[in-house]
Amino acid sequence: MLDRCVRLIRVLMSAKDKLKPGEKVIRGLLRLRSQLTGDSGRPHQDKDDFLRRGNYQNSGMPENGLSVFRRTIYQSNAEFYARIGSKKAMGASECALDELVSKGFKVEISGERDEHVSLRCPDCDMASRPKVCKPKGGASFADCPFFDKTDPLNLNTLFKEVEPPVFQAPAEKPVQK
Repeated sequence: MLDRCVRLIRVLMSAKDKLKPGEKVIRGLLRLRSQLTGDSGRPHQDKDDFLRRGNYQNSGMPENGLSVFRRTIYQSNAEFYARIGSKKAMGASECALDELVSKGFKVEISGERDEHVSLRCPDCDMASRPKVCKPKGGASFADCPFFDKTDPLNLNTLFKEVEPPVFQAPAEKPVQK
């Protein structure tokens, strides 16, 4: 447990050192086929792309933050989509990380290449980890306004869609000799 806490402190302390001024981050826009068309279709980025889910990927656990990825690591959308590896329609939007930090977001960097940036709300009680973070004055994660409710900091206007969600061709596998 102590080792885990030490690693978390190192990540948090070094996160700002690893980020470059003006660095862009990219967020995936994923859709099921049924979500692309019809009266309730979502063919483009919308506020629902910036909500934390109470049941993340059917795990029974809430999402711990909003995931974005460093554009310096994934320079093309194809590389980014390969990282996601979803069979859903995928698109992308991006934003300068400085804009998110100026809104008060806390960031946690992870991944083998420091490619993943987890955005935590300004009032996040990150000390409650490894449990799911929650607002400092809240009883649980459900008190966070980013859970299945609204986009309180209007991330939908900060992020600019660079590609709408479409079904991607499967990535070619390298030929083995």
